[in-house]
Amino acid sequence: MNVSLEYLYHFCCDSCQGWWSHADIEPKPGDRYFCPHCGHCNTVDRVRTFRNSARGGCLRALPDPEPPQSMP
Repeated sequence: MNVSLEYLYHFCCDSCQGWWSHADIEPKPGDRYFCPHCGHCNTVDRVRTFRNSARGGCLRALPDPEPPQSMP
């Protein structure tokens, strides 16, 4: 079986708070994106990892808890 990984980034507009997603791109701080809802030009401040993005980002569900660490 072959398995492929897809990176999916969620963007939240600074102006209208609308959100959208892009796959397989790598946004970097300073990149600019136009909101597809209101047309506002947004500048990327930082890219959050999934575990941090649900806390104050576009996503509303909390991430899965960290798996327990195995003892060596």
